[in-house]
Amino acid sequence: MRMLPSTLFVWGDQFKAELLATCRVEVYSRPVIYTKARIGMKTQHSLALPALAARTISVYSNKPNEVYQTNIQYGEPMRLIPNSLNHINVHIECKERQDQASPTLVNCVDTHTGELVYSWLLIIETVV
Repeated sequence: MRMLPSTLFVWGDQFKAELLATCRVEVYSRPVIYTKARIGMKTQHSLALPALAARTISVYSNKPNEVYQTNIQYGEPMRLIPNSLNHINVHIECKERQDQASPTLVNCVDTHTGELVYSWLLIIETVV
């Protein structure tokens, strides 16, 4: 995952005499995974996480009732092995049918620094 930082300056007039704000904007690229899930059934997915350095991470989802870590890993910080491809197992469980594919974010955050380490966008389509 690559991050591109930019600085945004907000000026109060057209002559740039009055600076109102300075903002740092960070744009991250993230891999997109398209998947299908049966309603009421658990499906397991393995997410590949490349690590350059040893870190301790926690995994979060914006839909924790639908996408969560497997029972072995649930809620526990994970240690990443440096210079290797680590795997995070997640369950996807959709309880009701959705008309459109549901976008879900899965983020890995360093537990010590709070830094975003890696992120995936899961596009989940429910099937009967």
